Amino acid sequence: MAHMLLPPRSFQKRKSIRDSIEGIDTLDDESKLRERYELMDELDDDLEQSADFRWHAPATQSRQDFHLSLYRTFVLKWLKGYEDDALEQMDDDQQMLICFTNDEKRLGYQLNMFIIHVFKRSAPRSRAANTILVRSLVKYRDSMLFWTEWFYNQREKVWSRKRLYNDMTKAMRYVQKKYGDRPGTKAKTWLGLPELRQLLDFEAMNNRCIELSEEHQVLWCIGRVTALRPGSLCPSGKYGRTEPLTWRDLEITCGDEPGKFNVRLTVDRLDIKHPEDPVQDQAASQEKFTMKMDSPQARNLIFSPAHRLLVISLRRGVLQGISSIDELLNYSGYVIPIAPEHLDDVIFLAGRPKGDAIDLEKPLVAHALTEYLQRRGKQIGYNMRITWYSIRRRAATDMAARIGLEATRLFLGHSPDSQVLELYYLNLTETLDSTGVLLEQAISTTGRSDQMRLNWAPLALNRLENVSLQRLRGNALAQMTRRLILADPDPPKDLSARALKNYRRNARRVAEEHLTQVEAEKQRTTLSKADMDKRQAGLRASQFADEVLQRALEAAEENGIGSSFTGQADASLEDAQDEDGSLFIGAETADAEEAPEPEPEDDIERTMANFSKELERDADGAIITSVDHDDHELDMEDAPRAQVQEASYKMQAKVMMELLMDNTFPNTPPGPKWTRLALFARMMTPSASNSGFQAKEHKLKAHLDSHLNGNFHHPVSKWKRKAEFECKNEDGRFACPYCEGAGAPDVPAYKRLQDLILHIMDSSQISTGRKHDELKAADGWYDDDFQYAHNLPPSMESVAKHMARGAKNLAAAGIDTTPRRQLLQPEPYERSKSIVRGSHPEAPLPARIAPYVQSGPPTLPTAEHAIPPHLVDYVGTGYMKAPNPLPAYMKDVVNVTRFPRSQEDEDEDEEMTG
Repeated sequence: MAHMLLPPRSFQKRKSIRDSIEGIDTLDDESKLRERYELMDELDDDLEQSADFRWHAPATQSRQDFHLSLYRTFVLKWLKGYEDDALEQMDDDQQMLICFTNDEKRLGYQLNMFIIHVFKRSAPRSRAANTILVRSLVKYRDSMLFWTEWFYNQREKVWSRKRLYNDMTKAMRYVQKKYGDRPGTKAKTWLGLPELRQLLDFEAMNNRCIELSEEHQVLWCIGRVTALRPGSLCPSGKYGRTEPLTWRDLEITCGDEPGKFNVRLTVDRLDIKHPEDPVQDQAASQEKFTMKMDSPQARNLIFSPAHRLLVISLRRGVLQGISSIDELLNYSGYVIPIAPEHLDDVIFLAGRPKGDAIDLEKPLVAHALTEYLQRRGKQIGYNMRITWYSIRRRAATDMAARIGLEATRLFLGHSPDSQVLELYYLNLTETLDSTGVLLEQAISTTGRSDQMRLNWAPLALNRLENVSLQRLRGNALAQMTRRLILADPDPPKDLSARALKNYRRNARRVAEEHLTQVEAEKQRTTLSKADMDKRQAGLRASQFADEVLQRALEAAEENGIGSSFTGQADASLEDAQDEDGSLFIGAETADAEEAPEPEPEDDIERTMANFSKELERDADGAIITSVDHDDHELDMEDAPRAQVQEASYKMQAKVMMELLMDNTFPNTPPGPKWTRLALFARMMTPSASNSGFQAKEHKLKAHLDSHLNGNFHHPVSKWKRKAEFECKNEDGRFACPYCEGAGAPDVPAYKRLQDLILHIMDSSQISTGRKHDELKAADGWYDDDFQYAHNLPPSMESVAKHMARGAKNLAAAGIDTTPRRQLLQPEPYERSKSIVRGSHPEAPLPARIAPYVQSGPPTLPTAEHAIPPHLVDYVGTGYMKAPNPLPAYMKDVVNVTRFPRSQEDEDEDEEMTG
């Protein structure tokens, strides 16, 4: 029997504070003196350390330090004008004396200047705003008051907190009134069950990494059934108050029926609003909260957090003694055991860049939940921004309609006297039957219409069609992004590759938002009544749920259970007993240059029409699975009704978990690069399959094409891989397979594979024999592919990769390798209408310069017109057929002959040499 290790402790009765203080009378003089001095030294040390103790939360302290650094730089460099050399000669106390001067009036002046400057120069977090909110400025005011009190207390100076507070408040209200934006409200979204069915179906068909996708899917389910904040499920960053959930925080038990499981989830806190007292706040923050999540009914099985968590546990192998779904469903114990070595393992792990794997070292953080959800909503076609609080708001609205406001407020973690639920969560206009209330029609006791609430799905009903989604991408998005960049009045000054990439990403995001609004408005004005009816009819449809039910029915028929019954299970999650379902399933811009995002390929409503028509459905389109008492009689040989129901739930649970585990959901739409492609490239021939290189999955078609165009599948490469496993001896040398096949008495063995290849290439029928040559020819060594087997040239893909890597290195060194674009025609310059790039376009010349300027290609005058008028009689053009007559005054001087000049020269030469 293993012994439990317990920490050492005392078992004596604990002393009260009275015993501790009055116990000094029981000591002798020497002990009393020693105890007194030790106690005084200990208390003095604690008192000295408490003087500089800051009790605020780590996030608040970080914000206070940041504000102090900004105020310090603003006062010393902007208001006082000190340079770095002068500041280096001052110590911190001297600088703080200037920033928080003893002159209270001067200090108020500096603080007000800082507050005004912060408001006018700070960039707001919202992209639609121009100035920050007053509540953001309040944090600066609180930080400045804290530091004023901090430094004044160190100097033991008395000051008026109310005066500084009122002065800064007045400055804040002034700048808000004069420079602030008009307060507006953000468009809220409520993400309900119809939208979440679409998200679940999309994830089942288009996930890039099943390990990462299943984490978000189970978190969507937990978020729906518990309405927890994201910070309660995952840590919210560096100063988060919650720790990552581990398997120790879960307790999974078997339910009251086969296939059912229940989960108890313990979270650190619900973020209940705490009182101002920091001591009470710290005590309340240590309280943990446990929530129970039972297995839903069979028709709601796809929303079960328990089954999805069990799939994750089986995939990671954290269960003790259970390694398969069958073992789990047939487990006879009550508590599903977690292996002790995995109790402290984090459940939800972060994803790696591009979302194609999970990071085993990093936990999933709270803001990643919203980012993942937003991206999936955008890919489906939701034209409004969704967050994790979209789930929480809709869950609160449905919960308030069923259990009341007070219970909902307690469930959400709001204080009993707050109005946050009514102000920021509920949407009564879409669920309250005001017409029935005011016109004295029949209504429910609460005044809320269940039918209105069930049909309220604005995101699903206004979802963009795939045709509209395709128009948002490609050339339209590229053109819009380019126009926004050219029209930017403040282009980036940082021209580094990373800065330009982020700049283009932001421009692309704004362009995509604008195009989405245009497409949404166009669809809203052109959508017909028939199309809207079709959308409303598909709100309760789930392709994944139908597939689970269909496979379960097929398995039940194969096993001979329930073959004579007709079942009915409403495909909807809402009925008279569970009107809103209370269960839920569920976000760059990754830059297109960084990584292509998976996007929807087929319309979900259209793909649902491809389902099998063999299942019997009712008038509403739901699959019938329940037993009908009137139409069928029970045969004594058939299984009892209870066994049919138990087998049905257990079978559906098994089918769903197998689909999740294998990630083999059918009807995955084939398509372009943004869909999840099951592309496999055979790496080895069947004869060499024992090498372990059998198949590799490529998630992008471009990766598969690059792989196929490389040298991996070249005959020489295949032969080399085969030789690594078949020709290598125990001593690591490579023996010639053809010498062994020819029965050579002395088979050569080489230390390097390259030497073996040279031996085979140099061998011939004369040198190694006929049999050796026949075996060599049978493997293709006389084919053209083996001509350069000893020095296989690189493939075009390898050359392209090396060229790209070289260009990247040159760019990092500051050498621009971008090819210059050739202008085929003039292009307008975006900053001036009178300037163009390239040659100026052809245009008529002004009348005042037309006589002096010639446009077009230059023309040369003829020779006759090129002679000046006064030389016309003396200068001839062209070739002379007869000599021109000499002028009269030259006849006595010049002799004219009939011989050409060249002949005269020859005669003169002869006379001179004769």
